Amino acid sequence: MDQIMRTLFAGTSCTSIGKKDGRVSNKTENLKRKQPDSDMGGESHFPSDIARFESDSNSRANLERYMRKHLHIRLNKELRSPSLLLQFHELHTIFGVSEQLLKRLDSLGYHQPTPIQRQVIPCMLSEMQVLACSATGSGKTLAFVIPIISKLLKSRDFGEKRLPQAVILEPTKEMVLQTERVVRNVAHNLSIQSCSLMSTRATSSNQLTFDIIVATPYSFLNELREGKVDLSGLSDIVFDEADKMFEVQFLEQIDEILSYCPSALVGKHLFSATLPDAIETMSRSFIDDPVRVIVGRGSGNGSFSCIDTIDQQLKFTGNESGKRFALEELFINGVAAPVLIFVQNKKRVEDLFRLLSRMKISTAFIHSDCSQEHRSRAVEDFKRGFVTVLVTSDLLCRGMDFRCIQTVINYDFPTSLSTYIHRIGRTGRAGRRGVAISFFGEEDKAMIRPIANFIAACGSRLPDWIFSLPAPSKSQKRKLERRPPKRGDILPLKGT
Repeated sequence: MDQIMRTLFAGTSCTSIGKKDGRVSNKTENLKRKQPDSDMGGESHFPSDIARFESDSNSRANLERYMRKHLHIRLNKELRSPSLLLQFHELHTIFGVSEQLLKRLDSLGYHQPTPIQRQVIPCMLSEMQVLACSATGSGKTLAFVIPIISKLLKSRDFGEKRLPQAVILEPTKEMVLQTERVVRNVAHNLSIQSCSLMSTRATSSNQLTFDIIVATPYSFLNELREGKVDLSGLSDIVFDEADKMFEVQFLEQIDEILSYCPSALVGKHLFSATLPDAIETMSRSFIDDPVRVIVGRGSGNGSFSCIDTIDQQLKFTGNESGKRFALEELFINGVAAPVLIFVQNKKRVEDLFRLLSRMKISTAFIHSDCSQEHRSRAVEDFKRGFVTVLVTSDLLCRGMDFRCIQTVINYDFPTSLSTYIHRIGRTGRAGRRGVAISFFGEEDKAMIRPIANFIAACGSRLPDWIFSLPAPSKSQKRKLERRPPKRGDILPLKGT
């Protein structure tokens, strides 16, 4: 049975950049690494007699139990959950999904489902409501896009007027664009139409006649208030990045959106890389009897799964001058590029951009006050390799799929474990390896302990003295999230 879980080894190239004499140097090296099960394109090697497992209910049940244990899939309702999806072709043989969709998935390189997809897709196709939690880059978007499109292909009368059958809500404009791009790619040539809503400007004077709407809560709510969206045919609503979506600034909007849902039969689904108890408790106020699916080894921090594809490092820098020295040292010695750097606020984003530009490092920046044109250009330049470093605030710490990123640097230490997990999750995605380096000083010591515990649970080594630091109280955590620590100037004062 171990043969089922065997993974492939593949060579991957990475680029290191280092600053020498004011120039950016490039160095390419081949890395040979094991591809974990979360690889979106990797193929698991199933036994040649897999049909025996499919036809023999006892053998299949044993196989599913083995796979759930091996892939770290945990359920709250294992006895009533549908069968695990062994291969994508079972979407047709078991659920009657269109073969056109299977061919499209194969043409896009999705040959085997990832662990989260193996369990979530059957649940959603069986009309179950889902709370899903798995590491960043594990294929959560496809886990809800596939069943949404599958149900559309089976149920929609293409001669009738189009009414939205699925709504996907995202916390940021960048994530709206990214998710709608996935929907369009999968639904290509399947006569399914989608749209993205990201601003308050009027889309048109007419109703929105799309099958799938991807939107931020505020923009979608405006369309609802103006009567441009008819939800009478709604089948599913997905809250992606749920731990962010259920923060205070979104709650009233979410409540009002749910009030427009026509029926209790609308499936409501939550997806996130972290699923704290408070969010789960809140979700149960409007989701009846959900299936809770968590994928990944437990980290000892509630519903946070370990991330074992990232080499996580903590560096004590003392103060702002220590950070500048540590950052320059990283680039002089060579750091695997592309590099994503997180700082605390918008001013610090621009200050660090200026500092790196002075160091002659090809850099772009993005924060929430940037125009949409600037944001899109910066992201595209980074993805295409026109710039090797992107500096940002927590705007890009969630959901954005930069598969190319080799290194994440937390120039400013995160104020919560959840933020830390989302930040470092921009690297080590889809089975690739990555590095996450976090600078910390005296002002950050309140949050060191919980993050150090998480890093240790993921298998990275840290010095013993870090674990002697006191853990923060609940009131300290709440205070830090409301009011991050005051920091010195990134740019050195003139004359120093």
